[in-house]
Amino acid sequence: MKKIITFGMLLLLGAIGSVFAESTAVPKLINYQGKLTDSVGEPLVATSNQTLSFKIFNKPVSDPAIEDDGLIWGPQIFNDDPDNKGVGYGAKVPVVNGFFNVILGPKDIDGDSIVTAFTKPDRYLEITIGDPGVAISPRQQVLSTPYALQTPGSVPVGSVIPFYGDIIDLSDNWKYCDGTVVNDVDSPLNGQISPDLRNKFIRGTSSSFGSKSVGGSNDHAHSFYDFSDTVWFPQESVHSTYGGYNPATTATAFDFTKRVLQFEDGAISPKKSHGHSNGQVVISGTTGSGLNIPVNQTMHFIIRIK
Repeated sequence: MKKIITFGMLLLLGAIGSVFAESTAVPKLINYQGKLTDSVGEPLVATSNQTLSFKIFNKPVSDPAIEDDGLIWGPQIFNDDPDNKGVGYGAKVPVVNGFFNVILGPKDIDGDSIVTAFTKPDRYLEITIGDPGVAISPRQQVLSTPYALQTPGSVPVGSVIPFYGDIIDLSDNWKYCDGTVVNDVDSPLNGQISPDLRNKFIRGTSSSFGSKSVGGSNDHAHSFYDFSDTVWFPQESVHSTYGGYNPATTATAFDFTKRVLQFEDGAISPKKSHGHSNGQVVISGTTGSGLNIPVNQTMHFIIRIK
């Protein structure tokens, strides 16, 4: 039975997620050191140059009926192939008494960044030796370094936070939430549309409003309706000899000659009016529309994309 005893790489990989999350200044590469041994601990190969291939999975064992079941990243192949010298390929690996050293990353043969492999904790490295190659069992679980255990958890990809700085100064790990497409091959969100949070508040999800729902309006109006069933014109409401009424003579006309209140002979001016109680008044309409928002402070919303 073939097996591999590794060292160094398991420590380095544990910190890579936090390192890459906080800075784009560090290289997206991992130094991997190991020793190839058989089941009794003897070197699997003598001093020679070997073809090695590396893959990262999300499970320790895959269904053999499903090709690359659980594959997250890879392969990256070191085989000296003259026809494949591009991204994801490299020279054969020198092995001395079973010991070897390789640098993984920045991308596999499909062009996927090794950064995207470590967005979740359950990751397992599979090494294949030779061409066509035999996978060495078991896969090696990627663990944390001792100091990485004390490091606060990094902000997960997809997190949205308010940002008080200038978006021009954002690192490549973050994107302004402006509703445009994420265009970064190193990002798990590559090709997806970022949320457009310009001039918007964020609302929590519920059974009625699922994730990524959009609703509401910047302004609105309210309708109103009221009425009174009595109109009262009290007595003595008119004290002028010229009243404000125009008796209708037809359905479409008024007799303006009858606006003058006639006095009886000998009457003293002005003449008191009489009252009426009758009719109905209805009032309805809408309020004026406009912004209806509380006191606020504007900031940029940004989303972590890798």
